Amino acid sequence: MKNNIKFLIPNSAFLILVACTTIPKTVEVPIAVECPQPPEITRPQLAVKTLQPASPPAEVIKAYAMTLEQLAGYATELETILKGYRK
Repeated sequence: MKNNIKFLIPNSAFLILVACTTIPKTVEVPIAVECPQPPEITRPQLAVKTLQPASPPAEVIKAYAMTLEQLAGYATELETILKGYRK
């Protein structure tokens, strides 16, 4: 029985050490990558800017509705470009 314990303790310690050292370790190293220049995007000519002080209310409402659509499209275009830089 004593011989079994003397044999078992060193072998158990050896197995524990071997098991701990065989786990593969991965290290992620950031690499600097040159970022391309962003494309030039022109701002839309908003329909609201064309309104005159004497414009009728119906024309003002249409101009504001068109402006909302223009700005939504512009925002979508900017977000699409930004997604390319987030990768």
